[in-house]
Amino acid sequence: MSIVMISILSQIVLSLYVTVTHLVSLFPWNDLSAEKHPLERPLLFVWNGCQAIAICGFWADIIWMKLFAVAFWTVWMCGNVASWWLPYWFGATSWQWEEYRKEFGRTYKFSFLRDRGTPVPDAMHTVITFLSMMTLVTTWLAYLS
Repeated sequence: MSIVMISILSQIVLSLYVTVTHLVSLFPWNDLSAEKHPLERPLLFVWNGCQAIAICGFWADIIWMKLFAVAFWTVWMCGNVASWWLPYWFGATSWQWEEYRKEFGRTYKFSFLRDRGTPVPDAMHTVITFLSMMTLVTTWLAYLS
């Protein structure tokens, strides 16, 4: 299987995972009852539109769409690190703590992420990080190939 096809598949898997976990209640994996953001669904729709551009770019070998995909996944991964992993490793603001407790306090966490006195990323977002990293790496490799 080519790196382009692996990249396309990883983008599809991540897109499906994020969509399902943000629309379907799978408690304790996610806690949709705690998420009260009015823009959650519209942003998810825009996010999936970005995925369609990225996936089609690699499928149809359209350079500007592939460039968009590389930029999008790089920014996405930076956002993921900033919102989950920097607070875990270096501490969170009081506002972040409140948001984490309210939205993710009841969700499942993997035992290998121990409580360090900082917000612990929940399992759903840990999987998103893994899938995002896989997607970022395969997208860059496919773009450079």
